[in-house]
Amino acid sequence: MNKRPAKKKLKSNDDADYLYGIHAIMAMLERYPERIITIFVVSNLAGTERTQNRRIQHLQTSAKHHGISCQQLTPAKAKEKVGAVNHQGVIAEYRPSPVFDHHQLIQDVVACDEIKLLVLDGVTDPHNLGACIRSAEALGVRGVVVAKHHSAPFNATVRKVASGAAEFVSLYQVTNLARTLVTLKDHFVQVVGASCNSDATPLSQVEFEPKCAIIMGSEGEGLRALTEKHCDRLAYIQMKGSVKSLNVSVAAGIFLYESLK
Repeated sequence: MNKRPAKKKLKSNDDADYLYGIHAIMAMLERYPERIITIFVVSNLAGTERTQNRRIQHLQTSAKHHGISCQQLTPAKAKEKVGAVNHQGVIAEYRPSPVFDHHQLIQDVVACDEIKLLVLDGVTDPHNLGACIRSAEALGVRGVVVAKHHSAPFNATVRKVASGAAEFVSLYQVTNLARTLVTLKDHFVQVVGASCNSDATPLSQVEFEPKCAIIMGSEGEGLRALTEKHCDRLAYIQMKGSVKSLNVSVAAGIFLYESLK
């Protein structure tokens, strides 16, 4: 049985941050209530539907069950805390999961007989990054890897879009993605990249190994040349329609689902 090893943090992420969105906060309450400090319910929020109000009431009941205080907050004060975002009337002050570095990633790979990673090369839209993390958690990925300078950061927007999934997978941010891929291969990780190059293999024909990393590039440019160079296999999704490209989060979901077979 693979045990999740103890980890050291990349940086001081113990500092409190804000999480918003009903589903994301409920996921935290169900899994890691001890990391929530305070929940703020936004009062007199225009356009709040009755169903949403019921969900917020259920969230407050759950919070009180765990001994977490709930406070009222005006829309103006909510904006001061998290900006002009769709917080759905509820904000949590909490301690987010840490972001790990290259060295911790390699330690985790060495400690496991089986591990699946999703590597994102140049995904700069936080909504796409959050959606990729959500798909990754649902389809058995242990960790999501991004480059420090070619990615959206793991911020509150990403965590909200991920609907709580960002707290259940390991998040890694590396300085040099190419170097990380070389090191992963040195530790017997199969690296499969999404590509439409002529030498790519249909995704349905790829056999994924117990240790594998699936790499998705940006929607506009795809994988960078240096990233593609370090892939063991390149694969593409066979499509029958007129549209020849997919949103990166959708494509990632398809690749990850195929890796389960």
